[in-house]
Amino acid sequence: MNEFEQWQQHRAFGAVDWASKKHSVIVVNEVGQVIEQFEIEHSALGWKKFREKLQPYGSIPFAIETSQGTAVEQLLEAGMMVYPLNPKSAQAYRERKAPSGAKDDWLDAWSFADALRVDGQGWKALQPEGPLIKELRLLCRDEVTLIEQRTAFIQQLRHALAEYYPAALEAFEDWTSVSAWMFLQRFATPDALAQAGKRQWLKFLHSRRLWGSDEGLRRMEIFAHASEFAGTPPTVKAKSLLALSLVQMLFAIEKQLALYRQQIEALFARHPDHDLFGSLPGAGPKIAPRLLSEIGDDRQRFGADPQALQCLAGSAPVTKRSGKRRKFCTFISAELVINTSVTPSTSLPIRAYRVVSGPSFTISIIARKIRVTPMPCAGWLTAGSKSSTKCGSTEPLTTLSSITAINFNTALGSFSSTSPNPSFFPLKTDRKSFGASVP
Repeated sequence: MNEFEQWQQHRAFGAVDWASKKHSVIVVNEVGQVIEQFEIEHSALGWKKFREKLQPYGSIPFAIETSQGTAVEQLLEAGMMVYPLNPKSAQAYRERKAPSGAKDDWLDAWSFADALRVDGQGWKALQPEGPLIKELRLLCRDEVTLIEQRTAFIQQLRHALAEYYPAALEAFEDWTSVSAWMFLQRFATPDALAQAGKRQWLKFLHSRRLWGSDEGLRRMEIFAHASEFAGTPPTVKAKSLLALSLVQMLFAIEKQLALYRQQIEALFARHPDHDLFGSLPGAGPKIAPRLLSEIGDDRQRFGADPQALQCLAGSAPVTKRSGKRRKFCTFISAELVINTSVTPSTSLPIRAYRVVSGPSFTISIIARKIRVTPMPCAGWLTAGSKSSTKCGSTEPLTTLSSITAINFNTALGSFSSTSPNPSFFPLKTDRKSFGASVP
């Protein structure tokens, strides 16, 4: 009996189109006929109804367009074999059933269930994880969310200061620094700074160890002329209140980030793979726990082929070939950037990919702050851009600033059409650039 025949031995195949309040559930039999169709509330009673409805079928395969969350946990607790769907695959399966582009919750659930019936033998079931690795992953992801929230508050603070207090922006370049926030608490407006006088300025700079060889004198000169260029009195009154409010929120987030870091380090130290991930080059105390949490501790997850891990990390190139045109792209995961060296304030890539087109080799990093650098004679696309077949023509839709795109010259045929998956190349990032070495 081959793999497909074994798969068809299942009595039924189900799918859930999940939402925040209600979930649409459809179950089809081995020939694709809908045998169950119902809706449940996202509540204890709703999931009790789910278990009662599916009890006659036992443990059957279930497709869902996510790999985490309460819906996935409830499916696993109900004894179902959960098969997560990639959103791009889900869209393709939906369009296979409705080429017109129609969108409906029941259509989604039905197309997912039937796709699982037909193609599911090649999918990988989601395995339950231990509580330690699950908690570590959630903590790491929530920590990144808090860091992003801190960055958003800092941007709002800088914008407010630009309107009423330009001298503060000039005096402090790093607004992730607690000292800069404390300066605003102590001298909230240009008038408050002028009234405090030089003795208080010196006292603050020395107490915060901000009196460097040249920086101290530079800041004193800025403070002395702070009131000469400032906002109007109404602007100062309004924006200083906003600035102080943002500073209070930044202190609160910073306190919580310290608690998150303590908890993450404690969990990471308890895990058996602590030494393995901690020894990775460039991993460090912040990246190592994130790598462990995303890769997991299931030794069978990737099998014996390291290319499965490459696919998760996004380092296995994807071939795009049409007629005489040939292109290889590598999509870098936002959640798993292998062998990176970054700080919490660094913008991790949301999506990046490299393209080989002739002798030109381009790497582009697309992050929340984006700068696109067009390259000559390289066909490439970026997320959020209008593309063109002209050499190096790209029109960015988002122009917020950036991690820089870097070019590399490489010999033609570095990736061959017959073997488009070279061995993994190490990646390193810093605040301003992204580099890669190609073996």
